[in-house]
Amino acid sequence: MYLGRIESGKSYKKLYLFFILLSLGLVAAIIYITFGRATVTLSPQKITFENKFDAAVLENPSGAENAVPGKILSLETEESRLVTTNDVKSFDEKAAGTVTIYNQRDKDQPLLSKTRLLSASGVLFRTDRRVVAPAGGKIDVPVTADKEGQSGNIGPQKFTLVNIWTGWQDKLYGESKEAMTGGYVGLPYVYEQTIDQALNILSEQLYAKNLANLQGQIAASEKILSGATKNEILAFSSSIEPETQSDKFTIKVKTRTIALICNEEKLKDLAQKNLKQAAPKDKEFLAIDWNSFSYKLKSYDLEKKEALLETSLSGESRAKISASLFRKNELIGLDRYEIKKYFEKFEDVGSAEVYFKPFWVRKVPSMLDHFEIQIQ
Repeated sequence: MYLGRIESGKSYKKLYLFFILLSLGLVAAIIYITFGRATVTLSPQKITFENKFDAAVLENPSGAENAVPGKILSLETEESRLVTTNDVKSFDEKAAGTVTIYNQRDKDQPLLSKTRLLSASGVLFRTDRRVVAPAGGKIDVPVTADKEGQSGNIGPQKFTLVNIWTGWQDKLYGESKEAMTGGYVGLPYVYEQTIDQALNILSEQLYAKNLANLQGQIAASEKILSGATKNEILAFSSSIEPETQSDKFTIKVKTRTIALICNEEKLKDLAQKNLKQAAPKDKEFLAIDWNSFSYKLKSYDLEKKEALLETSLSGESRAKISASLFRKNELIGLDRYEIKKYFEKFEDVGSAEVYFKPFWVRKVPSMLDHFEIQIQ
């Protein structure tokens, strides 16, 4: 009995294709899991710390704590100096000059002292004395501005006699041939800051001079510490008071210069010892920043022949961390950004670098033996 043709080829082809794709997927998964690797490199957080201490400079430091051998020198000097200044202070005064009075009338005209004369530019002047302008003639009279200031410094011009009848003002008037002067003057002046500046300059000059003299008193093998000198002004006087009109004055200054002679290398050794003792115990000491090394004279006692130096030195250390402190299973499946964010919450971690391989790996694999945390 004929049952007809059974179509089966297409179904088997689809099934074969499905198994092939499934096999390729399994192979890819096996390769991804087998060859995928992730490495996280952690850099411990670094810190800079500073240590300050007082170092004693003694002639015999044997048995003394934080002390170095050295000696203290001092020198006092007194000098006077004549100082000239170009400083000027402006003063407002009343301008003055001469006006010629013309009288074209047929009678003499007396003018009292303080007679008012108004210039063509509107500035009022007054005569300095009584005069009589002769009929048909003229006479010179000294005049002074009514008000102080530069406005009185006017050039030659015509003047009106204010108090006479207006009908006579064209026949009785004044003229100046030269400019009025003196309404604004600048005079040599000594300000307080000028005296202070002269004091500073002279004291600095004495300081340099004293240091040179002290250097000449020590042996060639000895050295004055550049950061451990001090200049003090013991006395000061000026021949004039501040805010005085003058173009010169004399100052006298007495100074004392203090200098320390000490082996700087021994001071550095002491600073290094103190720095390491002050280093955080829970951190790993890395290095010394010698560029930060500094010292300055803090105090001294000339009778005891000793001094204190305020000394400072900085160093660098980093946190002590171990890969065993972190739980690797918490990082499974995280990408590069998520891993970096994860380690940001640890204050002892300065930075985290993440490396994946092969190139197609983008996340931490699930097999812990394929994931490594390293400390740089």
